[in-house]
Amino acid sequence: MTVPSRSELGVAAAASAGPATGGHADWTDASRPAGRAAPTAAAVVRRVPAGMLGAMAGASVLCVLFGVAPSLLYALMPAPVDYAPYTAGHVVETLELLAGTAIAFLVLRRTLTRKATTTLDLDRVYIAVGGWIRRRVAVAAAQAARAAEVLVETAVSDVPVAPTRASAPVGYAILLTLAAVALLIAARGR
Repeated sequence: MTVPSRSELGVAAAASAGPATGGHADWTDASRPAGRAAPTAAAVVRRVPAGMLGAMAGASVLCVLFGVAPSLLYALMPAPVDYAPYTAGHVVETLELLAGTAIAFLVLRRTLTRKATTTLDLDRVYIAVGGWIRRRVAVAAAQAARAAEVLVETAVSDVPVAPTRASAPVGYAILLTLAAVALLIAARGR
């Protein structure tokens, strides 16, 4: 039996984490088909900012802390939680999911090659709908907003205003929000 290399284990770990996190495994030397050359473009590697390192360290500390002592997390919940994550059934179920995902990835990894194609399955539909929305609905909404702004400006321009130190401009969005809240209150009163 051959012992897997660290990069092969990394690929398997990335594949098993994929369904749980919504991610996917990128190509590494271990998963590249035989005979295919490595990418030739040199990547520019920069130092990670200290703030990012601190945020990642803090998140990892919290992950380990709540993984080791989940009762600390459950204590933060607004309602009482009665859940035991480390029962034999839960652990076996999770290991089955991870093993199944890793096996599926290892079996199907040859089919995951990059191909220079354009996917046109559902893209055409939502691109067309998005274009129609952008052309019709967004333009109509912008015109309605401009009309409401002009209406408010003409109504307010005739009202004498007492001098104040510094007043922030009030836009039509605030006026429309207040009108919507008034309509909701009136509708609930019926």
